[in-house]
Formats: sequence, C-alpha cells, structure tokens
Amino acid sequence: MNDVREAVTQYLAQLAGPSADDACHSLLEVGRSALPQLVDAFWAAKSPDVKLRLAQIVAHGRAVEAESFLVELLENPDAEIWKTALDGLVMLGTDDTTARRSVLDSLALASRTADQKKREWIIEAIEQIPPMNCREPG
Repeated sequence: MNDVREAVTQYLAQLAGPSADDACHSLLEVGRSALPQLVDAFWAAKSPDVKLRLAQIVAHGRAVEAESFLVELLENPDAEIWKTALDGLVMLGTDDTTARRSVLDSLALASRTADQKKREWIIEAIEQIPPMNCREPG
C-alpha cells in the first residue's frame, strides 16, 4: 500500500508539468486505490488545469466509490469540471448496474437545483443511462 501511495504522490507532482499526460495515464492504471489521494489532491490544487485533470482521472476511473465526489463536482462553477463530473456519472451509471439507481437519483436531484442550461444537460445525461431492468436490485 505504501508503494501505491508513493507512486500516486510521484504522479501527482507531474500533473502540472510536461509529463502531465503520462502522469494521467499512470494514475488511471493505479486504479481505485488512488481515489482518496486523487480527491484530496483535487481539493488542495490551486491550478484549474490540475483540478480538471484530476476530475478527468476520477471520472475515467469509473469507480463506484467516486460517485459522491462526482456528484459534489456538479456544484463546481468551472464548466469543464462540471461537464467532466456529469460525463463521469453517465459512465458510472452505464457501466455499473449496482450504481445505476444511485446515479439516476443523484442526477434527478441535481436537475432540480440546476439552472436551465445545466438542467438540459442533466436530462440528456439521464437519457444516456439505460433504464433499470426489473431483475436489477434497487
């Protein structure tokens, strides 16, 4: 576990430099075990570019454990981060049948407080997630 933490720390340090793309791919390869550090790094980051990269890594990691973080990012004022969070939730709701109901519920709730433009995007996102199957839990 210590090796994972050290690797993630090393890759995080590279996100703002010329090796950022390689660092993003490496962080994705680390997988779910990197999620807590990625979330902490997002909240600590000052650079909008680094924040966006971290949101993208979390979204593309498709980890069920990232759902609450992605839902929280739906409140982010940065349009790119917001869109990344929305895309991540769609990927999660499409890929993981156990997360589907929760993702749909979270998106429905977010649509109630969103402005008109965001509400349109959220409705479109909901439509991209397959409907619940009668045999699925939830």
